[in-house]
Amino acid sequence: TRVMTHEYSYPQLYVVQGDEDYSRFDRFHVNKADDGTGVDEFAQMLYGRGLVLHRRRSDGIVFTLRVDCSKEGTGWLMTHDGAQPHIGSISQATPGTKILVQAIGPPSWSINYVDE
Repeated sequence: TRVMTHEYSYPQLYVVQGDEDYSRFDRFHVNKADDGTGVDEFAQMLYGRGLVLHRRRSDGIVFTLRVDCSKEGTGWLMTHDGAQPHIGSISQATPGTKILVQAIGPPSWSINYVDE
């Protein structure tokens, strides 16, 4: 699928570099097509530590989950409704952390930032 607002496609493999600024991921946003159809996101943490996921409910409560791969050969698979406000932050991730992100939904869609 293609993100029209940022001109890139999924899937994306992120390998955290120690000197890169990842704060662009640290804003609440929703992923939707122009017709309002939401995009389901799948993230596979293949290696590393420090992926932080934030999810905001409709009542304003924010849930936070920190994900680490505790040892070599372990990983995580996470999925969520991208049409709901969320953040997938790698700003605190250790260098070398690998995360594969995939999106399932309309062929093209937009990332829309929401008030925090």
